[in-house]
Amino acid sequence: MRLLESAATVAALLLFLASAACAPQGATGPARILLNTAADRATVEVVDLPVDQLRALAGERSYDQWTAILHVSVGGDQPAMVGTYTVVDGRLRFTPSFPLDPGRNYQVRYLPPALSDPANRDSGRGEVEAITATVALPARDATPVTTVLQVFPSSAEIPENQLRLYVHFSAPMGSKGGLDYIHLLDEQGVEVEDPFLPLDAEFWNDDRTRYTVFFDPGRQKRGIAPIADMGRSLTQGKSYTLVIDAQWRDGNGLPLKQSFERTLRVGAPDERPLDPQGWTITAPAAGSTNFLRVTFPEPLDHGLLLRRRSFFKGSLRRNVCLRMPGPRNHLAPAVAFQQPVDRRARHLFAR
Repeated sequence: MRLLESAATVAALLLFLASAACAPQGATGPARILLNTAADRATVEVVDLPVDQLRALAGERSYDQWTAILHVSVGGDQPAMVGTYTVVDGRLRFTPSFPLDPGRNYQVRYLPPALSDPANRDSGRGEVEAITATVALPARDATPVTTVLQVFPSSAEIPENQLRLYVHFSAPMGSKGGLDYIHLLDEQGVEVEDPFLPLDAEFWNDDRTRYTVFFDPGRQKRGIAPIADMGRSLTQGKSYTLVIDAQWRDGNGLPLKQSFERTLRVGAPDERPLDPQGWTITAPAAGSTNFLRVTFPEPLDHGLLLRRRSFFKGSLRRNVCLRMPGPRNHLAPAVAFQQPVDRRARHLFAR
């Protein structure tokens, strides 16, 4: 009989332990909000949740219902960030769709399910107050290091009807355009009024290390009304100072290491059609891996040259070395040739 009683006791104990293991493992409280940086992407988590709240969090919810429970934003009155919600290891986890910015504060509010339902909240059900916290990743080194490497065209003199400038940076920049940070000063140090195209679009290359500045084409091209009313942005025979403010932010949210200035001397407008007959092509020896060298009689558009930096013969890609004339001969790594050269070149490089 005693053996039977002992066996029944052990069975009851095992049954109790099994049911306890299957039940949500909660804490006695209070719940806490923390930033978990153990994984590749930081997550916002609510830990030490009471068992009743863990039970209430189980099951499917709409995205709006989840954001009512756990709201993560860049400010208390801002929309909730986009991400995914999971209940794992006794905690509620929010994984943002995009990485958190180092050094930026994020506001987090956790409202237990009993309070997040408007019907329950309005009827006075639920006695637990919302839990709030501010979380942030450590800020990166706040010492500015990004600089302006070069502005093309690199020659000391540019034509009066120049259409583009290319600003190269030493590291990736932020997404904001440059209209607020780029200025053109005349010889008296007075800022030229509206010289650039008033369109603050993202004129960046893929890695955000080159920004394209467009002079207002209405003031640069012949036969357009703005040129008659305002004149060209640049005037032949005069010099200008291009100024780039240090307040322009890089990809880490830091300002430039220093401002940048460069003097631009303005020559006669270049209104001649591009003539490929004036190009000098030096072919490599047969069977060699040397570059095919193309020398132009005048500078061509820097950005367009870099974009068209190879040509094809069948399926074979060939490199082309470019030598640009002027006091600083610029070597671009390659250029694209697609036959017929004269037609396409006129379209690609004409000012």
